[in-house]
Amino acid sequence: MTKDTSWNKVSKWYGKSVGDKGSFYHQNIVLPRSIELLNLQTGSSLIDLACGQGVLARQIPKNIPYLGIDLSNELVIEARRRDQSPIHEYIVDDVTKPID
Repeated sequence: MTKDTSWNKVSKWYGKSVGDKGSFYHQNIVLPRSIELLNLQTGSSLIDLACGQGVLARQIPKNIPYLGIDLSNELVIEARRRDQSPIHEYIVDDVTKPID
């Protein structure tokens, strides 16, 4: 599924802003608390709706199965490029509708 979204147009800017580890806000507020709340352990898996360029995926253990879904093809391409885990997957889809 490819859809022209406003995120496609700003994906390069967003990628630079967030970087590999996330913005200051991601690094100091969102990610630490999210990871704590998720309490991922062996046998866990994670679906990330509106995953953007995959900053959360890069902060979880590489052995945790992960599926990132985003409407922006450009952000998903960037997420795949930055993620080093062979078991993390990304798809382009609209999470407000049934996923194909």
